[in-house]
Amino acid sequence: MAMIPLAEYARRLEKGEDSARRIARTGGFKTAVKIGNTWLIDEDEPWVDRRVKTGKYSAYWKRRREEYAAWKEKQKKLEDQTQQQGE
Repeated sequence: MAMIPLAEYARRLEKGEDSARRIARTGGFKTAVKIGNTWLIDEDEPWVDRRVKTGKYSAYWKRRREEYAAWKEKQKKLEDQTQQQGE
């Protein structure tokens, strides 16, 4: 278990140093420790991928599309009514 600087760890994995620092600061790495101003991490630590891949947000966007379609239909009806009143 060799500890290396976080900057070197990020370079080895071809990741951004800022991203690695942010993940370490928020507790995303199990072995990252800060000594003074330097973050150290185990060289065998896997990169943490915290993206949501479960489709958690798909229901939200489906609801948004339905709301937009309803709003668009309401606008169309209002437009038709104002045209009929103008005739």
